[in-house]
Amino acid sequence: MTRSPEELRELLADAEEMPEGEAKVGAVQDVLRWAEAAALLDIEIEARLVLVDALIALAQDTEDVNAVITAFTRNVALYGRHPDLFDDYLLDGLWRQFAAQGIVLSLMVEYPLRLVNGVFDDMERRCRPDRDDLHTVHSLRLLLADLSGDREAGERSLAELRHREAADYACPACLATFQVRFLANRGRDAEAIELARPILSGELPCDTGIQPAETLHVLQSCHLRVGDLDEARDAHRLAYRGLDHDSESDVAQHLVFCVLSGNTERALSIVKRDLVLFEGTPTTMYELELAAAAAMVFGALADEGRGGEVLFWPANPDFPEDEDEEWTFAELRDDFARDAAELAARYDARHGNTHVGDRVRATLETRAIVPELPLTPLAARRKELAEAAAVQPAPAPAEGESEAETATQMAAEEDALDEALGHARRGDELLNSGRAGDAIGAFIEATARFTALGQTRLATHARVDLATAYLTVGRALDAAECAEEALPDISPEDDAEYTGMQARWVLACAYPDLDQPGDALDRLAEMAARTADPAILGRLDRQAGGVLSAEDRDEEAAERYTAAAHHYAAAGNAFEEAVCLRQAALAHCWAGDVDTALATAERAGRVAERFPDGDAERGAWESAVLRYDTARILAAHDRLDEASAEAARAAEAFRETGDRAFVTRCELLAGRLRYGLADHGGAAAALRRALAESADPDGDEENAAERKRAAELLAEVVAERSA
Repeated sequence: MTRSPEELRELLADAEEMPEGEAKVGAVQDVLRWAEAAALLDIEIEARLVLVDALIALAQDTEDVNAVITAFTRNVALYGRHPDLFDDYLLDGLWRQFAAQGIVLSLMVEYPLRLVNGVFDDMERRCRPDRDDLHTVHSLRLLLADLSGDREAGERSLAELRHREAADYACPACLATFQVRFLANRGRDAEAIELARPILSGELPCDTGIQPAETLHVLQSCHLRVGDLDEARDAHRLAYRGLDHDSESDVAQHLVFCVLSGNTERALSIVKRDLVLFEGTPTTMYELELAAAAAMVFGALADEGRGGEVLFWPANPDFPEDEDEEWTFAELRDDFARDAAELAARYDARHGNTHVGDRVRATLETRAIVPELPLTPLAARRKELAEAAAVQPAPAPAEGESEAETATQMAAEEDALDEALGHARRGDELLNSGRAGDAIGAFIEATARFTALGQTRLATHARVDLATAYLTVGRALDAAECAEEALPDISPEDDAEYTGMQARWVLACAYPDLDQPGDALDRLAEMAARTADPAILGRLDRQAGGVLSAEDRDEEAAERYTAAAHHYAAAGNAFEEAVCLRQAALAHCWAGDVDTALATAERAGRVAERFPDGDAERGAWESAVLRYDTARILAAHDRLDEASAEAARAAEAFRETGDRAFVTRCELLAGRLRYGLADHGGAAAALRRALAESADPDGDEENAAERKRAAELLAEVVAERSA
């Protein structure tokens, strides 16, 4: 069977869209055979590049990696014979594949250094002066030097990278992290911290979505070692929030930080959370790092007198023959240390030195360099109270203790409880009066004291209130951590009541700011399963609509906003029903369904006619916003004349409410639309009204930005009229 070039390109495009797996590899290989048979060299090149990507995605072991290398070598040979057939797009693909293989070859002990360096040398010879591929080569050489302990080679590559920029096909931030890690592994912590600043600030962009967490995994211990305890704490918390729990190296970095900072219990909890990651014998460098870190954790626990404690290791459900096991901490220390040492010896044989073995031994000996570092303000206060109790311990009840002495002790405990309750009540008063920032300290004190008294339920309630206060002042990370700590301690009777629902609500609101939209939707679903109240269900669906809209999942957002409107209608809340319909209309608009968007906006208008008379001001404002958003919907679909008229009506409606900032916004929109219709006179008039109505020339940033846009557009309109 023969295929035309057009058919083969279509088949190759279809294969690229297939899920990763053997079927995709087979489909690409079919195209490749037909292209070779027909001597269609350009299609063969494209197919071979797609084949390498498919094989990389499928690679699990050395045999698979060898298949990738073989396929990639064919691509390099084709490039050597026909460089004119590789445009910049195809060359970028070739170099991107080289970078992926260079990392794998460096990390796997099965590939000797001469082979890895040979690949790097060959690709360096192919670098062109008009491209930035040398940056990729030196980044990979730096990685290999870091792993193998070749300090001189590492310094040469580091110097080369200082004056080169990453190629377009590579992630600048992620390659810079190689440099940060190299410096950190050599104890040059201050340099690593300084080099990382452009990554953390976003000046060096990340194309993969794993920054800044990937760099913070490294920096947390750097900050700790140089004595920047606050920065170390924040780096750990932010990095752990973005941790890929399938990444052995990143998990190992967190275990090291926890031991260095005296948080061995947290280290143990991380091991327990990611037990599957620790199964099996390590075979790669990153697995070796994890094994060494695990041995370090259990060694530190054994040093604390806990070597005899037992860790229950459940059977892995993916392996039917697997069985539940129990290991003492001392046994785990020895087992992980042995695995790490055996693999380190293989790496050292590959490298011809003792570098990896030395690093493993240093990791095993790592212990705390600061006393237990509290990771949150609440943890700090709990530590203070515990230290105070240790200095002045409560007297142990004596045999034959008199009733008077017992009564005295009970009175002291009641006084302590009353004091904790007082802090909690004070926090409630401050939070309910709009002083959430001031309430935080009161709730921290209440939570810490309840915990010290063993009042778990009261401590949990106070912790949820603390999370709410954090959320109110915009401290999303603190809010999320407090609510997450509270959830496991919420009793079954409180789970569907205020405490359980509010903890989940805090998480649903905080997670989007922490780049965890999926987790936010999960918490909202959990809340929805625990209530039948239409007002609450409306609130949940509206929040879900906002999360989905921020993720550009506009069709789904429209569905949730519409569901929210339905719930609010059932609850008899016309205001919120209209708001949600308006938001649904905008979501339909951004999804490209203008007819449904306008129909939904009309529904919102009909609901607005039913607003209760008791709040005319709010009703007038919402009706004006609806007009403004309707204008935006019309404008988004090039119905400029109708949109302009609606924007003008919205401006007039806002004038009646006294909201001058929104008048400016509406007139600016009207001016843009009139300009788009080539109505320079109408545009100039609207823009002058926008500037005249601007609430405060020195107001907030949004107001100032709108004034600037109006002034610039007006100048452009006037210049065109004059011309």
